Amino acid sequence: MIIDSQSVKTAEGGRHRGFDAGKKASGRKRFAAVDVEGNLVDVVVTGADVSDNTGGIALLEKIAEQFPSVRAIWCDQGFKKAFVEHARQLGLQVVVISRRPGSTGFTVLPRRSWTSSTAATRTCSCSATPARAGPRRCARC
Repeated sequence: MIIDSQSVKTAEGGRHRGFDAGKKASGRKRFAAVDVEGNLVDVVVTGADVSDNTGGIALLEKIAEQFPSVRAIWCDQGFKKAFVEHARQLGLQVVVISRRPGSTGFTVLPRRSWTSSTAATRTCSCSATPARAGPRRCARC
């Protein structure tokens, strides 16, 4: 199981809304869990001001309850000690995927890109997913 978070800018109001100072985004943050094939398993949506630890722990609780057979979680360095300790209390092994030493700027991390591509294909309304052959219908695909 792979877990990652993504801040999303929103213009409208709503119950879950905040400001992510790290990404300078006002809106929501979604925490997504996908399986090793990239299939979306579960999502937790919070205000953007919620830390990765807090949102990740909420997602871990849901995963542990719904999928007791899960034994390992991959995540990036945004999920800190509290997340890792909580996962261990639930009997889950956590593998933190680190950036390569000396890398600067945006770097694609192994396995992490699966959650991003899953979110992109699920939010596009034109149904032009990578698995579908044929011309793309919008600029987002």
